[in-house]
Amino acid sequence: PIGVAWSRFWYRWVAAAFMAGYLEAAGDAPFLPRDSSDLALLLDIFLLDKAVYELGYELNNRPGWVRIPLSGLLGQLAPAMVETRA
Repeated sequence: PIGVAWSRFWYRWVAAAFMAGYLEAAGDAPFLPRDSSDLALLLDIFLLDKAVYELGYELNNRPGWVRIPLSGLLGQLAPAMVETRA
């Protein structure tokens, strides 16, 4: 559906704009990896950690909503698989 495609586009655009601004503001800060592949790995780890936290939260508080964080978690683990299912 077009709504799903549009929301994915919007998410990616906003995420890219945020990261560009964050990295520009951080500059050469010592907490950022210098290598771009290390930075990408660090970001993936943080996003995976957040997705697992959200899944646990919904399982404990709103089990009926578990599909939302589960979809995000699957998107982190296998983005190509989630893209083809929509």
